[in-house]
Amino acid sequence: MCLQYWNVVLLAIIVVLGGTNATVLPADSKLSDTSLSSSIRFYASNQLYINLHRNLRTEPATKEERGVADTVIKKAATVVKPSLVKGNAAEKANLQFRLIQAGDDLFDNPKFLKWIKYVDDFSANNPKEAVTTIPILTARYGDEGLLKMLGTAQANPNTKEVATKLLGQQAQHWAVNGKTPDEVFMLFNMNIAGDKVFENAQWGNWVNYVKTYNTNNPKTQTSVISSLQSIYGESYLVNILAAAGQIRATKSTSKKMELELIQIWLKNDRTTDDVFKLLELDKAANKVLGSPQLAFWGRYVGYVNEKQPDKTTSLIATLTTHYKSKGVVKMLEAAKKVPATKAVATRLQTEQLQHWLSIGKAPANVFKLFKLDEAGENLLSNPQFLVWRKYTDDYGVKNPKARVTTIGVLTRYYQDDVLANLIITGMKSPRTQPTATRLQSELFKSWMPIAGLPPVAPETAFKILKLDEMAEKAFATPMFAFWKKYMEHYNKVISQPDHKKRATLISTLMANYNDNELVLVLEKLEKAPSMQLSVLGKNLKTELLHQLLLMNLGPSDVAKILNAKRKTDANWNLLEKYTKDYYRLVKLREELKPKTVW
Repeated sequence: MCLQYWNVVLLAIIVVLGGTNATVLPADSKLSDTSLSSSIRFYASNQLYINLHRNLRTEPATKEERGVADTVIKKAATVVKPSLVKGNAAEKANLQFRLIQAGDDLFDNPKFLKWIKYVDDFSANNPKEAVTTIPILTARYGDEGLLKMLGTAQANPNTKEVATKLLGQQAQHWAVNGKTPDEVFMLFNMNIAGDKVFENAQWGNWVNYVKTYNTNNPKTQTSVISSLQSIYGESYLVNILAAAGQIRATKSTSKKMELELIQIWLKNDRTTDDVFKLLELDKAANKVLGSPQLAFWGRYVGYVNEKQPDKTTSLIATLTTHYKSKGVVKMLEAAKKVPATKAVATRLQTEQLQHWLSIGKAPANVFKLFKLDEAGENLLSNPQFLVWRKYTDDYGVKNPKARVTTIGVLTRYYQDDVLANLIITGMKSPRTQPTATRLQSELFKSWMPIAGLPPVAPETAFKILKLDEMAEKAFATPMFAFWKKYMEHYNKVISQPDHKKRATLISTLMANYNDNELVLVLEKLEKAPSMQLSVLGKNLKTELLHQLLLMNLGPSDVAKILNAKRKTDANWNLLEKYTKDYYRLVKLREELKPKTVW
């Protein structure tokens, strides 16, 4: 048999077998170069060398030679076909080009590109037995390593086209083999992007992979938002959506994801309270109003209320459920001090008051919830006081039979003298003066006859305000001026119809001090450094003597009151004057007595 013919036969086998085991021998193969004609050699590098020079022969091939050749080719074909069906052709072709050791420089190797073309051509010509390069490369470099290589190659203009093509094949390979979007998310290292995930360069590729996965896995289809829920958890996911919503480049994506998440919750009938807990808003305490989760929850509530108009939910009711009224009050008060949350806190406080009105919460309870009973001298300057006062007014309008007033509640927690001091202090500040003026009017009104009760007389008010404990010092205090205003109010309301009930300063003093005590008080007042007070002391002493005269008190009794025993005593002159006035009045009375005719 002619050797040249065997060359043709072997070449045909090699061409047919392509990259099967029959074409490549390892370096230590027992089949040495001398085993075959010099026209065909196998090198240790596994690279096939074919001598293309034609060997001429003069004798035609015999039937025996041709028969053997036909048999060999047929047998070779039976070996090749199963391998091709299994996709081994591409793998062995890779071994043929010796590319496995190329490492990260794989795309710089022209033989690699040749191999890619070979596999593509093979698949094109054998669509039923089509293969891809991805399984082979993945086996060598792993998913992450290959992905990194393809990413680098895609950034290179010279290899961008082939790398992009391979990336698509890799995604298809993953999808066919059931690699979940969650796993690919991690392979893309998108988990380290934090709340900037939508800005990640791989975001678009990953979204496309989700679509590819769903196409190839109809029974386990998922969605972008479902995967994000699984990866981040819903609470942190909402944070991501909130952050992305503030950035122009990712705002539309954020809004789309938000709507999809809300639709999932609505579909699953998640209650607003469930979502409130899910977003961990029930654990946020004073930080809840500044939380991005709260704004997200609020939008969800809007959708739920639209879906269930007969079961509307409000934020204030939900906050009250989880933090109780006391906790919500504290939360809102703190939030009102922060510029970023002041507006929402103010709005929520209004809603809170409306909620309380709807359930009939008494103003006294609200007063304590606001801790106004602990405000002390800062009551009128406390921002919550005006809020509470308005609530009390609204409550009174809604519940007229309750007869609830601001001053009525205040007197439960503060004594009248304390309230008077608060009013006096409030009058000094332009900011609190209107409130103080109103409270003064309400306090005076509360001392007037109410529901059959007698009015508070000025002499009683003098004692209530503890002016009687101050002796001569009382006349220089703001409290004395406050009392005088009340006396004027009293006389205007009470003494107009009955002049005999008109109150005076001296009558009030006489009601609160015995005569001897009063004289001592007035004597000290006369010695006050203030001319005005000194004159007041003298005048009051004169009025005192006038009242004693009207009471027909004898000079001897008055002498004891004035402590005037001798001419050298300070009040001796007053006693002499009183004595003259007394006897003149006695004489006048005698003269005015009707005379009896016998």
